[in-house]
Amino acid sequence: MGPKSQTGTALREEAKRHRVTIKVPKNSDGWNTLAERVQKENILLVLPVWNSHEGEITNSRVIELLMEGKAILHKLWPKQIEFECVARVKQEKQIRTVISVPVAEAQCSTFIKRLNAKFVDGGSTVKSHEQFVDDAKFDAVLCVPGTGKKPFVILHRNVANDVNFTTFAVIGNVATREWVKEWGALSPLFRPTVCSFVAVELSLFSVTSDEDQTVFFNELTSAVKTSADLPRIVFAARRAPDRCGLIVESTFGQLPENILSEDGYTSEIRILPRVGSGPERYGRRVHEFLGQKFPRALKHAFVRHIGTKPCFFACPALGMLTHGYDLAVVEPVVRRYIAKWFQLVDDGLTCTNQERKFFEKYRMAYYTSAETFFEFKTV
Repeated sequence: MGPKSQTGTALREEAKRHRVTIKVPKNSDGWNTLAERVQKENILLVLPVWNSHEGEITNSRVIELLMEGKAILHKLWPKQIEFECVARVKQEKQIRTVISVPVAEAQCSTFIKRLNAKFVDGGSTVKSHEQFVDDAKFDAVLCVPGTGKKPFVILHRNVANDVNFTTFAVIGNVATREWVKEWGALSPLFRPTVCSFVAVELSLFSVTSDEDQTVFFNELTSAVKTSADLPRIVFAARRAPDRCGLIVESTFGQLPENILSEDGYTSEIRILPRVGSGPERYGRRVHEFLGQKFPRALKHAFVRHIGTKPCFFACPALGMLTHGYDLAVVEPVVRRYIAKWFQLVDDGLTCTNQERKFFEKYRMAYYTSAETFFEFKTV
């Protein structure tokens, strides 16, 4: 982590997008040290949350901290991740050992498999490059584009797998929720806020509804007047053998901390209603990003992408994309969400003309098969 790392590059590019000049400090703290600091100090951290080939980046502990109410989310954005292959040999076939940051093994798995080379964990992209320069036993290094310098050879400008992107987050100490003047020159990156984030933990979803899940979706959508107001489930992850954790993005209000069932007792749903806020809808931003960088990922009505380990599901017509790791956890969540959208539109929810056409196209199939009426196309 530092100015030359993937995270440092992501922050610099995002700041430039908002016309903010920012100096990325060099930081040698480990993941756990950063997680402890953000709970005790009035600081902001920029960390990777999820990658399309690695899944939830558990080492950063972002989802864990948010689900436990130990940090506040201020921003989410996607970034294409590229790895430059720099070598001390002139041909691919001469590479026997390659060093890089641990996540590169999954994110560049196709290239590494083609090399049939030994992969070495170098700790970070910066440290990996330093070790490569200093130690001739490493034939190549996978690093941030622009790192390679003479006398070494840039064999490939980008060896990352297809549809390789990372979602980055800015999180802060819970006290930063009340910041006003403290944002200073960083204000354009975080203010004004237009959406809020809620953390939810409940029983694992299945295609067959249970009471918890029905109550949850009813409450989640109870105040919605138009399809544009619908909350979006951004992340879905297993938090325990029989429990599912969700990060939900919303443009209105908050879910109540205790959701009551119709019978008057508290269902097994845990809500953290004030996990954070953001200056733009992440769901909209990630769809625009995919349309620009990986348009084929959105060419079907119902899409799923399965990386080396993780997955994401999308329904472009609804502006919905949910990140996850475990197919068995994520797919039922997404199916339930899409079925709920059809139910709401069928009940009179205001939507765009394009969404109405989408609804009419699949309306009879929905009436017949509810949550199982569609198949996801793998991209």
